[in-house]
Amino acid sequence: MNVFDLRDRNSTKGSSYWSDEWHDGQVYLKDSSSVKGYALKYDLMGDVVEIQVSTNVKVLPTSRIIEFYIDVNGTTHKFINPTEYYEITTPTIGFFEAIYEGKSIILKKFELDILQPDYVPALDAGSLSKKIVQQKRYYWIYDGQLNIMPKSKSKMLKLMELLHPGVMEYAKEEKLNPKKEADFIELSKFCDK
Repeated sequence: MNVFDLRDRNSTKGSSYWSDEWHDGQVYLKDSSSVKGYALKYDLMGDVVEIQVSTNVKVLPTSRIIEFYIDVNGTTHKFINPTEYYEITTPTIGFFEAIYEGKSIILKKFELDILQPDYVPALDAGSLSKKIVQQKRYYWIYDGQLNIMPKSKSKMLKLMELLHPGVMEYAKEEKLNPKKEADFIELSKFCDK
């Protein structure tokens, strides 16, 4: 008797979109025009904004875009290209979500990792599918310099302390953890004083 494995080995789990659903939004282009009143999706892998026009989907490369906004349940998410938007010395690629804008600015970049299948037939264990995993990376613009924030709490605080003395003491007093987005915003507000 012959045994055949008919399971799909070419499938991919996960999504390359910032959100799988269509959301209202606005797009502002480098030629000073704008696109408003349409549903949008942001494809992180292709670095394009998809615009739903009646039954069709138009693709707008981000190289033509200054910024775009996506409205989700009453919350507006702003995406920018920092080199187009701020005077910074560090070149960047792609769009970042601006989660705080004061004297200092916090940006969130969504990066994709593609995990390859790890199925082992002899053990009949592992995954048959590729998996797309979204990772969030935080950046902090302080005094015109774009800083990639370390992933550990202590290293984040040390970097912020180096640029703005007193941050570590304030974080300790207020029990703030910069790995939490709301606390990171609170620490940035402290640095803006």
